[in-house]
Amino acid sequence: MRRHRRPSPPFCLVEVVLKLNLKHQGLRFYFLIGLFFMLAGLLLGSPHFIQQLHQSNSQPVFAAGITQGNGAQKATISGTPAHISIPAVNISVDVEPGYYNKSSQTWTLSLNKAEYATVTPPANNGGGNTFIYGHNRWEVFYRLLKAQNGDEAIVTTTNHHTFVYKMVGRHDTNPHDDSLFHYQGPPILTLQTCSGLWYQNRSLFVFNLVKAS
Repeated sequence: MRRHRRPSPPFCLVEVVLKLNLKHQGLRFYFLIGLFFMLAGLLLGSPHFIQQLHQSNSQPVFAAGITQGNGAQKATISGTPAHISIPAVNISVDVEPGYYNKSSQTWTLSLNKAEYATVTPPANNGGGNTFIYGHNRWEVFYRLLKAQNGDEAIVTTTNHHTFVYKMVGRHDTNPHDDSLFHYQGPPILTLQTCSGLWYQNRSLFVFNLVKAS
């Protein structure tokens, strides 16, 4: 018996089917892209996620065996930082002692205060690098990124001394750069906060001492 071959669909029907398949694949592609951006938006918009990102990326680097000195000149005025203000960028924030936990390899951080790294010299008129760090948050150092050379930073201490510094430079570095802990020389102040899209950078602002009283 002779078999009858099933007739092929008309060319126009084949073309329609192919177009429908391509259209379906295109819609699926755009759906997946949209879903990705929606999930990314929900994640990035989460206060908990942002807080955790700030927490992990605001950490200074600890250098084992810090031997930072105060320089050749002996300090006649010194004190532990208690408050810092930078009038040019409308910063005025309390400062608390910041400690390094060797077991967890983390520094203390506050959501509304800056931290004075106690492993560095206190504010003084002798020498060394007084280091204060803080979150890139509105309540702390968010506006620090707008500071410019020539801006003044005023540090008051727990024993009621006042130190006036003038900004002389800024540079962004990576979390593994611990060179600031090895500074030797005249008294300076270094401020740090995180920067970058993912807060992956460390922005360091260096100030020279102008006067102490």
